[in-house]
Amino acid sequence: MDDGPKVRTKPGPSIPLPPSWMEADVVWAALREVAFRADEAGPVDRLDPYHLGVHDTVEGVAAKVETCVAAIRADDRLLALEHTARLAVAYYRAAQVALRKFPFAEERHAVAYAVCRDCGMRSLERRPPLTYLEPITVKCRNPACGAVFHPALVEYDLQTYREEIEAKAATA
Repeated sequence: MDDGPKVRTKPGPSIPLPPSWMEADVVWAALREVAFRADEAGPVDRLDPYHLGVHDTVEGVAAKVETCVAAIRADDRLLALEHTARLAVAYYRAAQVALRKFPFAEERHAVAYAVCRDCGMRSLERRPPLTYLEPITVKCRNPACGAVFHPALVEYDLQTYREEIEAKAATA
């Protein structure tokens, strides 16, 4: 007896979305609202708010953002409308929040509690790669030293320092 195709009653595994994707959706929604306003004033070349950024490259998206901003700046009626101004401010805020949460590049920062192997000072700085596939380095900020280390050596030193502190705490 054949009952037909089987139907799953339990949902399958969920796929977690990265937070940066969720933040990008918020920014795109804000930009889409601004693009609709710009399109209402008169169709703008190369700007289709219904398909904004759907299959674009990063360069294409940047060009559409510039086109949208130029269209709003060019039309004094759009600049005078309070609703358009609110939408533009909402987009700007969403974009700034996203850039703050997910920066394009990592900044240099000091490595806490790490001591330089050459000069003995706590002046190590983690330096991100400047280009794709370039190694991460840790450099001493002391002008007299300037030693460069692999991050694994610094992690080893920090682990050793942690073990020393734990040993002192256990004996005390």
